[in-house]
Amino acid sequence: MAEPTEAQDVETDDLRHTSRRLGQALAGLAVALAVLIVLERFGALAFHAGAYRDGATGSDWLLALAKALPEALVVVALWWIRGALAAFASGEYFTPALAQALRRTGIALAIAAAFVVAVLPSIARALGQPPGYLIALDVNSFALGAVGIALTLISHVLRRAAALQAELDEIF
Repeated sequence: MAEPTEAQDVETDDLRHTSRRLGQALAGLAVALAVLIVLERFGALAFHAGAYRDGATGSDWLLALAKALPEALVVVALWWIRGALAAFASGEYFTPALAQALRRTGIALAIAAAFVVAVLPSIARALGQPPGYLIALDVNSFALGAVGIALTLISHVLRRAAALQAELDEIF
């Protein structure tokens, strides 16, 4: 097996450094988003500071929880992407753990998107809250769902690449 060239070493170091930095940025983003979700969805309810009435009802809390669920799934997906970037930073490119992280991320994004489009409007309607329609035509959620599904497919390719890499490592 040929030794890596100096250019390949520089490229690998650059990929590892970029992955480490992006992973750190995603960790900060995930934490900040989690705090903002809690503050936005539950802060006003907790302090009974709704502009339209004097107190929060049980349906207000249920709707806030339902709205926070897909947002929380996206934050979890960002955290799993951070984990995949940490694997890159440590030099693990074709590993089952990386494939698993991408699979989980894809599933979380697809579920969050489906929840926003198909479930959340129905929950709001059942609780007597706006919107009163059955399905939300949200292009961003459809795109997010498609990216999630694509990530699950890419994870299968990476799982296969990890198996092939393991075979090559045994041979050489």
